Amino acid sequence: MARRIRHQDIAEQLAEADHEESEFGGGDWDHGFACDQHGPRIVHLVHYGPGETEHFAAYTTTLHRLGYAVTPEQERGGRRRLAVTLP
Repeated sequence: MARRIRHQDIAEQLAEADHEESEFGGGDWDHGFACDQHGPRIVHLVHYGPGETEHFAAYTTTLHRLGYAVTPEQERGGRRRLAVTLP
């Protein structure tokens, strides 16, 4: 059974691994990643800015090293994201 995770933990671990976190300001998101809690056992990760495919690959590598399971998804409306869980 999957274990509980928190989006704040994922964001902190990615930032510690030198990935740039996006921040909302001036009516838009800065380049980088953003995490969103989607229930107690899943976090969704999106990337704002260019190079989405390369950044998703880097995020996936980092998260796998940290013991997370990562599944690519696509929201309705077309936005790509990563679903992060603990196996």
